[in-house]
Amino acid sequence: MFHLTVKSGMEKGTGWAISERPLLIGRESTCDVRILQTVVSRRHCEIFLDGERLRLKHLGSINPTLVNGLQALDCTLEAGDEVRVGPVAFLIVGSDAKRQNGNEPAGLSTDTMAEEESVYLSLPPDHAASVVHPKTDGDLTELFQISRALSRVSGQEGLIGALRGFLQARFSPDTAWLLLMRDPSDPDGQVVNLLPPGTPVDEPTVREVRERLSRAIKERRGLLAPERAMRGEKALVRCTMAAPIFLGEHHIGALCIDRTMAERAWCRQDLHFFVALAHLIAPFFGAVERMEQLEDENRKLRVTGQKLGRIVGNSRAMAQVQRMVAMVAPSMQPVLILGPTGTGKELVAGLIHELSSRAKEPMVTVNCAAIPRELFESEFFGHEKGAFTGAVGRKTGLLEQSHRGTLFLDEVGDLSLEHQARILRAVETGRFRRVGGGEEITADFRVVTATNKELVEEIKAGRFREDLYHRLRSVEIRIAPLCQRRCDIAELAQHFLQAAAAKCNAPVRRLSPKALEYLAELPWPGNVRELKNVMEVAHTVCQDAVIDVADLRAFAAVHDRDDVPAPLDDMERQHIVRTLEYTNGSMVEAARLLGISRSTLYNKLAHFGLRN
Repeated sequence: MFHLTVKSGMEKGTGWAISERPLLIGRESTCDVRILQTVVSRRHCEIFLDGERLRLKHLGSINPTLVNGLQALDCTLEAGDEVRVGPVAFLIVGSDAKRQNGNEPAGLSTDTMAEEESVYLSLPPDHAASVVHPKTDGDLTELFQISRALSRVSGQEGLIGALRGFLQARFSPDTAWLLLMRDPSDPDGQVVNLLPPGTPVDEPTVREVRERLSRAIKERRGLLAPERAMRGEKALVRCTMAAPIFLGEHHIGALCIDRTMAERAWCRQDLHFFVALAHLIAPFFGAVERMEQLEDENRKLRVTGQKLGRIVGNSRAMAQVQRMVAMVAPSMQPVLILGPTGTGKELVAGLIHELSSRAKEPMVTVNCAAIPRELFESEFFGHEKGAFTGAVGRKTGLLEQSHRGTLFLDEVGDLSLEHQARILRAVETGRFRRVGGGEEITADFRVVTATNKELVEEIKAGRFREDLYHRLRSVEIRIAPLCQRRCDIAELAQHFLQAAAAKCNAPVRRLSPKALEYLAELPWPGNVRELKNVMEVAHTVCQDAVIDVADLRAFAAVHDRDDVPAPLDDMERQHIVRTLEYTNGSMVEAARLLGISRSTLYNKLAHFGLRN
């Protein structure tokens, strides 16, 4: 038995058996050995067995057929002869040599192939050594069908499922693996077990597969690696193929399959197909990756829009606040929120946390004005057991509690200079010591602060440290008082009425046009918080579906715009008194209507001297 094998080039080792039926060589699609070159005729020559002799017959092409470098028309061939047709050299192999196709054992050396070397990804018909294997037409058809099938798939799971089916149909592998390198935080990528699906795999196997996949990516070449294997006492050949998946310079991952059997499973032609398949699937995985990124971005934008909708108001000032929150929330920059009491600074701070990458971690809120002087260090930094009288155990401080989250310092302008000095280093470096402790602790927190004071004026007056101010004010968000954005009052009032209705499961009341005009004329020294309280009381007190001016006059603070506005304390005192009168002295009901805790109400009553 004689064989014709390709001697060099991309198809080196590809072979065809020679029998009594002529082995036809030429450019025509009906030829057994196709060479896509213009210097090769459609039917160039043929080789066949004539009894015991091996013969070559030139078929009249004006381009010669060379045997051992000499032009031949009709001659006898022997094992070892070289036959050259156009640019391709073939070798006659005798019956004692092993075939180099995929059906009989071949050499066990590793074969590699770059993407541009695959016959399916090269530049036929006129580039060098374009020898076409008999299976090429079928492979090209199969690759086209795979491309069509993938174009109908959406989602990564669909792609993986389709790829699993293609590999089973074409290669019948024992195992198949896919490496996806999509997460920048995981440079080694994720190894997916394609075949058999769902089968648990031990760590050594994953490491071995990862090495082959990583080599394919590093070298940017497909590889075909046969090796000896034993199954009991039976000698087998384990054949492995791997190919990188690139989209331009973007690493998508790599693909790997293997099969163990008595003879070599795959040949170089299979490697051509495998490299082409890896190239073919790359844009589909890239498209799915990009689609998922866009969906994630759209989801984040929708969530951002929904959350920013909690900042009610269509004024230019509030639109600017919304834009600033959306811009600064994803960053880790410290934010300083300025605005009068009752404008919603805590709401803005909460949104900055919720829209940041730290949203799943805690937001620790600190009312700087409410921490007793003697407990400040213990509250902020924590303390060790026995650090002072009464320290019966270790306490975690507010800074440590905010690790990986957000630390919100409300009313930071009320901190004493002593306390400002103590938190300066911790705010800047995130490092501090518990009271009574020697070990330095590191906490990763983002600082958001708020105050109703003008800190620049406080610095000039010597009441606030300039160095702390600059550490807290990387970004500044200023919220205007309600009297400067009266166009927001109607929308805010209706929003609070809807919230009050939802809280008590009652029908939503609406404001008459005259009531809206009346609300718009009030000075609102208590800002949004005062408006909220008025709307909640109005919704509770008014029994009609429409709230009119007369209903509001009964409990809304009356201000003559020509008079000097009353101090906020006076307004708050009057409002608490009216609320207690409405609830017949019920502290629980009054606290609920005012939107504060009962203990806070007691403190306010003591502050205003309304209770002993």
